[in-house]
Amino acid sequence: MNTANKVKDCEAILNSLDYCASIQPRIIEEFTGILGCNGSFRCEVGVRESGQHLRLKGIIETLFKQNTFYTPVEIWIPRIFPIAPPMFFVVPQEGMILAKGHVSMEHNGKCLIDWNPGYSLCFVLSSLVLKFNESPPLYAVKRTQWNTSSAGSSSSVTRLNDELTKKCISLQIMTSSTRDQVASQLRHLRLDISQKQHATTTLKQKTKRLLDRKDNLQSRIDSLEDWISANAHRAVISIDQMVPSTEIDCQVLELQAGINTDHDLMHLADRQLAKGSLDIRQYVKNITSLGASICMKQALLNKISRTRIAEM
Repeated sequence: MNTANKVKDCEAILNSLDYCASIQPRIIEEFTGILGCNGSFRCEVGVRESGQHLRLKGIIETLFKQNTFYTPVEIWIPRIFPIAPPMFFVVPQEGMILAKGHVSMEHNGKCLIDWNPGYSLCFVLSSLVLKFNESPPLYAVKRTQWNTSSAGSSSSVTRLNDELTKKCISLQIMTSSTRDQVASQLRHLRLDISQKQHATTTLKQKTKRLLDRKDNLQSRIDSLEDWISANAHRAVISIDQMVPSTEIDCQVLELQAGINTDHDLMHLADRQLAKGSLDIRQYVKNITSLGASICMKQALLNKISRTRIAEM
């Protein structure tokens, strides 16, 4: 898992545990700093006597007498961090035991650290590595050896057995870390799938609503066109009549020109909607406004026509 996903995991856990919002940025910054120098660490929920807390788990690499050791550690973050110090623990895996009487560690694996609110977790972790380089906190569990007739052969077998035990322990630690990483990636994948399914459902619902509105609008346009066709003969004006001779003639000409312009704008809106350059909401608004304008102008033309017929 990359650093970004691990930081997201940490933020989610902090929110789920209701850590104070004022200290969350400091914790995120500390965790990011640890990942910068040791990418094996990850976040999870830990349970102690005082309740649930954020727990950072990882592996530190130490060097003792030219031998490399991989030490599993846990860092428990208190709810009033950094005023209250974090707790560092060495956690033995299968085949390992804690070193007795270690100067930097209690009998239960709790590390003895010097803490100041100005210190960083990465600084404390580095100081522990230096201490463990001088004296390892873990030892491999001794196993019964078989009898040999040669002392040299026995020593060689013992050395081989110790090396094999160390490799097995390292392999177990790496397997445990890989298993946890895979589980975290699966959680992220399930979350992404759930979010995408929700987004797809929402998009389908919105699309259905838009299509319904489009059908309703088309129905209204068809009704308007039927009305205009049924009443078009009342607004037919000859070429001679289009030459304005009176104020009423000018008004009729302006109304007819306005109706033609509104029709042109409706066709233009249809073309823009088909090309996708016009939003459906704006399209509905424009068509509704143009339809109302056409109806009003047509009604005024009809009234003028009836007045002229009455005068004749």
